[in-house]
Amino acid sequence: MGMNLKVMASEECKILQNGVCNDSIVSYVDSSEAVSEVKCQIGMTAINDVEVSVLGEEAFHTIIMVDNSLSVTGENAKKITEFLEQYVTNKKENEYISIATFGEDIQFISQKTQGKESLLEAVKSIESNNQDTYLTDVLYELLDDISLDEYTRFLIITDGVDNKQIGITKEELIEKLRKSTHPIYAIGHIYKNNEAQLENFFALSRLTGGKEFLLDDVNEMDSIIAEINDVSNVVKIKAEIPQTLMDGSEKSVLFSIMHENNTSELVAEIRLPFSTREEAEPVVEEVVQESVEEEL
Repeated sequence: MGMNLKVMASEECKILQNGVCNDSIVSYVDSSEAVSEVKCQIGMTAINDVEVSVLGEEAFHTIIMVDNSLSVTGENAKKITEFLEQYVTNKKENEYISIATFGEDIQFISQKTQGKESLLEAVKSIESNNQDTYLTDVLYELLDDISLDEYTRFLIITDGVDNKQIGITKEELIEKLRKSTHPIYAIGHIYKNNEAQLENFFALSRLTGGKEFLLDDVNEMDSIIAEINDVSNVVKIKAEIPQTLMDGSEKSVLFSIMHENNTSELVAEIRLPFSTREEAEPVVEEVVQESVEEEL
């Protein structure tokens, strides 16, 4: 169950991921300013139990998706391999990585792995195939399989977003990403006249609070790896949902995020869970009426 981001009072503060886990709203927010306190309100109800913490040493998951179609030219293929090797070598200690190739479907080479040697072997095993690439369909289906109990982000390398004639449209994918936000770090590359496809691709990163890079303009990998690796501004917000609000309805949620000199407000729509608490059965007192026999 996710939130649909509606308003963002400050571009310096944005929701990266959100969902409902174990009867709590769990959101990850990117804030360029230190967060001193967070207040949460569901509809007209203020939530008293709100926890705030930095991502810090908490484990998080990066899903790397590599377009391995023949549209990846020789020079760019070398750059992609170089980038992936450097990224894995410089990964965070608390970062788990999945590596997958995709065309019409997705194939995972490595799933939620922490060891650098295993990940480097996965990178070396990537081969190009003569296939069509449909990121829209693949990503749409993958969003349903992601656990919301940890911070999960995408790092996608492709030459753009195309739709199948019969398949998920980019509008449908955008709507799903609004409701189930995960940051997308988009690394695009030029292939023939793919300006429109790249524009659609980079729009996904802006929608989800990620970042975009054009591989053809990159000479040194260190700078973009440093940008992607920087999770120092990621703040986790956990707000317990009162049992009285758990009715399965959709409600507006307001986060008031307080910094030293200002407050950022993020508004979202969320579908509340149903309460799992068993209601006590009402106690029925049995009333015994004595029968009085009248004397004749």
